[in-house]
Amino acid sequence: MVGRPDGSLRWLTTAFIAGSMHACGTESNAPKPSPGTDASAASPTMSPPDAATAVTTDAAADAASMAPNLPFDEREVTFPTSMSAWGWLDVTEEGAAINCPDAMPNKSDAASVAQTTLAIQCRLNGLGIGNNPGSLYFPAGTYYIDKTLSLTQAYYAPGQDGGSTLTYWGGGNRSQWTGEAHISGEDPATTKIVWSGSCGTDPNVADPVNVTKYNDILYIDGISPLIIERLTLDGQNCAGDGIDMVSKPGNMSGVSINEMTIENLKEVGIVGDRPNITKDEIREGDNSGMVSEVTITNVSFAHIGYACVMPDAPNAVDFWIRDSTFSDCGIGVTNTHGGNGIFPGMPQAAPLAWGNSGPGGFEIANCIFENSRTADIFGGTSVRNSYSTASHGPFLEVFNAFFAQGNTVIASKGVMPVVSWGGTSGLNVDQMVLLKNKFITADNGPAVLVWTKTWGLTYPTNAYQGSSPSVGNLWNETYSDVASIGNQFTSTMPFSVATGSAASKDDAEATDLAGWGPSSANVLQCGPVGGTASSVDGRTYCSFPGPDLNPVYNLLTFDDELGVSLDPSPPTLPPIRPIVDRHYIIPTLTQANTPEGATANNAALQSSIATLASNQASCDQADYSCPDRWSILFIPSGTFFVSTPIDVPGSVQIQIVGTGQSNLAWLPYGGDDGGAPAPSTPILRLHAPSHVAIRDLALFGEPDIHSPNPLGEGLVAEVTDLPTSRVFSDALRLWGGFNAVGMGNAVFDMRSFGTGAPSSVLGNRGDNAGYFAFFGGNPTSVTVGAGANLMIQDSWYEGNQSNFVACADGDAANVTVETSNVTPGGWHGVFTTAQTTFNIGGCATKTVVIASGLSRDGWSGRAPTASIVLPASATAATELLSLANASINSDFGDSEGNVPEAFSGSIDQGYLSVDPASKAQYADILGTFFQTLTDASGSSDRADLAARATGSVQAAFIRAMLDQANDARQMAPSFVLSPITDMKSTDIRIEHVWTAGAKSNLDIQFVLPGGAAQ
Repeated sequence: MVGRPDGSLRWLTTAFIAGSMHACGTESNAPKPSPGTDASAASPTMSPPDAATAVTTDAAADAASMAPNLPFDEREVTFPTSMSAWGWLDVTEEGAAINCPDAMPNKSDAASVAQTTLAIQCRLNGLGIGNNPGSLYFPAGTYYIDKTLSLTQAYYAPGQDGGSTLTYWGGGNRSQWTGEAHISGEDPATTKIVWSGSCGTDPNVADPVNVTKYNDILYIDGISPLIIERLTLDGQNCAGDGIDMVSKPGNMSGVSINEMTIENLKEVGIVGDRPNITKDEIREGDNSGMVSEVTITNVSFAHIGYACVMPDAPNAVDFWIRDSTFSDCGIGVTNTHGGNGIFPGMPQAAPLAWGNSGPGGFEIANCIFENSRTADIFGGTSVRNSYSTASHGPFLEVFNAFFAQGNTVIASKGVMPVVSWGGTSGLNVDQMVLLKNKFITADNGPAVLVWTKTWGLTYPTNAYQGSSPSVGNLWNETYSDVASIGNQFTSTMPFSVATGSAASKDDAEATDLAGWGPSSANVLQCGPVGGTASSVDGRTYCSFPGPDLNPVYNLLTFDDELGVSLDPSPPTLPPIRPIVDRHYIIPTLTQANTPEGATANNAALQSSIATLASNQASCDQADYSCPDRWSILFIPSGTFFVSTPIDVPGSVQIQIVGTGQSNLAWLPYGGDDGGAPAPSTPILRLHAPSHVAIRDLALFGEPDIHSPNPLGEGLVAEVTDLPTSRVFSDALRLWGGFNAVGMGNAVFDMRSFGTGAPSSVLGNRGDNAGYFAFFGGNPTSVTVGAGANLMIQDSWYEGNQSNFVACADGDAANVTVETSNVTPGGWHGVFTTAQTTFNIGGCATKTVVIASGLSRDGWSGRAPTASIVLPASATAATELLSLANASINSDFGDSEGNVPEAFSGSIDQGYLSVDPASKAQYADILGTFFQTLTDASGSSDRADLAARATGSVQAAFIRAMLDQANDARQMAPSFVLSPITDMKSTDIRIEHVWTAGAKSNLDIQFVLPGGAAQ
């Protein structure tokens, strides 16, 4: 789902930078002059003296005496004395210049509330349009509003004929709308937007008789990218929703909601892409968009009626929720407005009357749930390292492939923490993987309920063996499988099973299964009700359904501990970043598209970097609070051309910060007057050991991406290969791809990372201890080798690349992929040769794939495809664990006739094809495969629908393979960044940066000593 937004990325004021809060020497309140010059005699390439002012805040001064010299966390935020100096709109001042009133914080009388509401809305209407800034700032204060605040691309203008016309802000010229927006408060503890309007329903709802919806505090339509942060939204138990995001004029992709408090709402805290229900939405009639790639970080939710977070449409996916707290929510996080489960005795959340929609997708890490009224989590695909206590209902209610790892659940009396629903409809197997969790249940109660459902219908016994007419009945049975590995239970009987009909809740009952638990003799147990083992191509399966379509539950379990005593403590979440005093320089730049303009820009930028480096040299080496340490090179809004790389020395700690509308670009072909292209080199070059933070900036290797001759990369960064070296990114989006070459010990921690072209992660062929990790994102196609370690977690890819991960024959690498939706090759195929999703058959590898959707094209009749092929040439050095994966429509496994002519092996049904002569070590467990039954049916078709258990289904092999998934560094770590004090180590942080138009689709290169830039 990587798409090119209209323009550069947005600006984030926050910086992941080291620092305490006291000033450096006596210069914290004065500009820092160049060495040997007076502050008033700055170089022509520098900003005027009043623009290079040290940032001073009361909050920083008050905290100075108590701040530690070394921070717990390297994150902080810097605001200038005047926000307009950095291209921001302030809601409280300078309104007359833009024909807007000024907001009146801390005043709740009717006239002040009306003026404050209008002041904010007036600025939102023009935000980022034309020459208007794209960033809006709320100083500390309480802002009372009486109407929904809306940020939209368009509005309906009434006409003289009584009709209305969809009209875009900016005079109807879409090019004047940048699509970028950044809304920030000073601090959520001191900066609040409080609802002071009606407690009644939303007057914009088109059908108020049948649809009940209450007012939003903030309504967003089609704005992307978007940042909302450092605010409290308080609905006063009158407003319905905190942040309501829809995608009617266009998609929303790349949303960051950070450091917020959202509380006291009737309906939902954050909702993504609900159905069209307002008059304008229905009038527009566009329900095909998406709200996706949404990062929710360090948000405190409290006292919310239905749900705290709700992605509510099939394309409301990739909601990455981290480091947040959920207190007194109806449901903590859900992907539907249709209520939660129906198992008798469980608390129920009544559906919202919002029309029809489909479920969205989300992933959770490092969160705390407390006192949820019906459930903590309903739906989604993963939860890691989270904590639940005092919930009135389950921690998890899931109905598809789901991965829960490293969580702690203290269940209320009579509550089962995990409910596996058995899928949403027919042939959907609920594949639950529980790895190293802790479950505390009262009175020796069970922790996991597996419920499979029949829908009150009767089927012929051969329903799964024929193509028609019984195929229609395939959508009426659901089943559940559970893998429970290394968990700790206070209960001695942790598993329960129930069967029932959705038409009659009364016949659903749970039964404790004392015998259905860890077994040294039988790692995989074909469920206790009617399970049968069958043999297809010489491999054993736990098949479903059982005789006469009885449901089957399959349990894979080992290393669980039962009846243990546990006394866990809640985790410590990151604090809100402090406001810290830092010096900054605004260089004088020109937007002239000429060689002279580019030369002047290069000189101004290099001069500013040299000045910042020189000033930093005066700081005490151990004093992180010195305002010249991590000082700021600020890039104003606009497009600024350069003709030579901008070099940043490795000895300086510097931030390069834009507005979100700041672009650095190669001068195309020597400028408007022609000339030879500039050399193919990067715009930014970071020299080792690289201590640089880059944020809210766009880097264009060629301003016109349609040009057949792009000029260079956006960034080349040298990285020292030390265990303490770190490259961190959040919301880094590449139009092309990247290379990381020569990896050995350094750690690459990439959050919400999207690429648009193939990329490479290559080691140094040594004993590699480092890794490259995608924690959420959209990797396009990654080649891995030379001993590198690759983690891809909570990702989404569908596109035309033939492979998702590839390791060449004779090469070596380790790969872990978890809870990812992967559809390479396109839904309907574009290739004429056989394709594989994981091309690892000739690689010395440990490849682990867990709870992922692995789809290929099966109904197009194009080239045969499979997710994984282990050919005859594969050796014992190729090791694979496929655990609880679901596959749709692979041509391997459809019928013998669809196997490529060059393939001499047998079919292993669905996504994994293993040649009988292969020496590869593998286990494929609890996987499911759904194939459209269009060919002549045979006995193998039933096996296509099996809960699989093939290969080496042995605890020792599975345990060894899961070691890399249990690496604590690769378990969706918190946003807390421990300080790097060793200047020999690399510390690079890239946030909200966009790159495009680079040579050979290569936007960024990370180069370690063991490799070389291309």
